[in-house]
Amino acid sequence: MEKAGGIYKIPCEVNGLRMKFYFDTGASLVSISMKEALFMLENGYLSKTDIIGTGKSSIADGSIVENTIINLRELKIGSKKLQNVRASVSNSLMAPILLGQSALKRLGEYKVQDDYLILGGTPKAA
Repeated sequence: MEKAGGIYKIPCEVNGLRMKFYFDTGASLVSISMKEALFMLENGYLSKTDIIGTGKSSIADGSIVENTIINLRELKIGSKKLQNVRASVSNSLMAPILLGQSALKRLGEYKVQDDYLILGGTPKAA
């Protein structure tokens, strides 16, 4: 992990595309911006069949926003591979990329120690 302004960024791979996500235990879903989603669609990292539908979520300031719900076929974090991770696409082009609970809860127990994300334990059901 790398620390950016007091927040950790984690290198991950989504459907073969390398990305850096903000580690966000308060986010219920993995979240990407519209900019990343469009890039992924245009370059074959996402397909139209990965689009599940629409949803609404509460953001940090408490307001409710609409988003698109997608399926990430594979999300790699270090040596861990997760299949079929639910994620949201923000309607904002520049929204932060968040590693939320739809992935984190499936990793089992984890802890942050000396700027490392240490994964272990038994994963919870999806």
